[in-house]
Amino acid sequence: MGPPDGSIYASGDTLFSFINGEAAHYSYQWYDACDSLTGATDSFYVATTAGCYRLQITDSNGCSRIFNPSECFCTLGLEKYNEKNNVSVFPNPVAKGSFIQLSLNEGVIVREISIYNIVGEKNYDSKINSASMLKPIEIELNAGIYFIQIKTDNAIDTRKIVVQQK
Repeated sequence: MGPPDGSIYASGDTLFSFINGEAAHYSYQWYDACDSLTGATDSFYVATTAGCYRLQITDSNGCSRIFNPSECFCTLGLEKYNEKNNVSVFPNPVAKGSFIQLSLNEGVIVREISIYNIVGEKNYDSKINSASMLKPIEIELNAGIYFIQIKTDNAIDTRKIVVQQK
């Protein structure tokens, strides 16, 4: 099987990993520099302070991969991030069959919106080719936690959304 392969990226205060293969077969451990973070064992990590974070991924056979310091992601201070990128997703939580709306800073042009489930599978994708008003997004997902990724000309922002049954 070999060490896990995939990718890792930062969006604002959240670090995400997307692993090639069945995510249920992997375990995760996040680190701040060389120190393991207690309880940080999900496929994503929400940073509460600025720092340099790494991830160790282990498959069911015990093969591990640590994303090396060259792949280390340093988060911005949370205040600086929020000043530059004000994205709101509402309502949140949202009921299945309802609509969500995005609110963005003036002048921000959205190019693509994607929604991923907790294991990184894409459940929704919409490419936007104009600067027109964003239309509400109908949510036809099962109850659970999802991540909505908003790509603009200058950044990628990811927000957690909770879908509830009607």
